[in-house]
Amino acid sequence: MIGKPGATAKRIARNNAVMALYDTLGLGYRRTRQPDPRIAAQIEAAVGASMTVANIGAGAGSYEPAATIVAIEPSSTMLAQRPPAAAAAVQAVAERRPLRDGSVDVAMAVLTAQAPGIGGIGICSNATATTLAIAC
Repeated sequence: MIGKPGATAKRIARNNAVMALYDTLGLGYRRTRQPDPRIAAQIEAAVGASMTVANIGAGAGSYEPAATIVAIEPSSTMLAQRPPAAAAAVQAVAERRPLRDGSVDVAMAVLTAQAPGIGGIGICSNATATTLAIAC
């Protein structure tokens, strides 16, 4: 099916505007937003020690389990706030994540629905993960 003329350009413009807002709101995020240890413990327990994790919509890495091998985040503002020892990060949206199917055991997305309208944030796919998908 062919969409309306200009629909793609409008969607791109809208996503760019939302991303600009998200980047502005993300300034100082790591300094002011501290992770809840109860949530972090539940994520660690669900992932386990022997699994590999892709953190989709990773933000500043607040709830990133130790088993994370790649973090995917569209915002350069959030990526810049990741700790130096955090997993390698890629700037991308979830629908265009640079992972082959089955490349990780777990695909997770935590608190990504707080950024509505940004194409693909919050999408976890079992096609990426061989074992488990976590979304909260």
